[in-house]
Amino acid sequence: MSQATTTQSRANELIDALTRLDRSELFDDLAVGRLSRDARALMKADAAGAHTVLGGIAGIEGDAARVHKHYKIALEVSGRATWTLGNYATALGKTGEFDEAFKAVIEAHERAPDDLEILGLAISVAVQGGQFRESRGLYERWNALQPNRRKRDEAPMRLAASAIDREAFTESAAQRVIRIAQQVRLAAKVREAGSAIHSVHGERDRFSFIIHVHASTRQAVDLNTEFADRIVGDEALMTDPGLKFVPMFMGKSVHGSDARAAP
Repeated sequence: MSQATTTQSRANELIDALTRLDRSELFDDLAVGRLSRDARALMKADAAGAHTVLGGIAGIEGDAARVHKHYKIALEVSGRATWTLGNYATALGKTGEFDEAFKAVIEAHERAPDDLEILGLAISVAVQGGQFRESRGLYERWNALQPNRRKRDEAPMRLAASAIDREAFTESAAQRVIRIAQQVRLAAKVREAGSAIHSVHGERDRFSFIIHVHASTRQAVDLNTEFADRIVGDEALMTDPGLKFVPMFMGKSVHGSDARAAP
């Protein structure tokens, strides 16, 4: 195995470890510290990989400035490699910068149109940021490559896109309420654990947008209260999208205790 392959494998190991940490119930400061030290030790041999890991840590911690700082270097050194762009999109999504996240992942997809991992990430980023109409082409590409593995979010995303086509509500307003919800989450220093859109049974053109968070039920209630206060105070959003598209937080607490937020 060449030195270049060895260092890239090490960077992948660190990124995988970071992903596992991000998915865990509790945010382990000691584990984050070890990952950060390991990434910096890799800096001379693989600057792109090291900055990708450090930028990923910044994303989990909700620090947009550090995400941009590290990925500016990682993208330059890697020649805007697809895997770097994909990780950049993931980190941007965690800081609520959905437009930039979508641009980055679409660039990665265009560079590797048959890469299922990148395409799946592009769909996830589209869902997370409310890119309803843009998602239709991505689902079509996925179905062409994987006809027997349709994405779970495809149906409600397509229904939402159709609702926007019929002017039930505007895409920009839906995206704005998603951003406000994420601003509330980031201000509370709570980590996201994924998001999903659901059509409301029996009600045409009405959707709920669930943001799963590493938090107790009580914390999720507090987030929903703060979010509702922000929306109720905005007359334009009470009209468009109004109750046609309603984000809400749902807490995940595996052990029944409060999950501590990232610092």
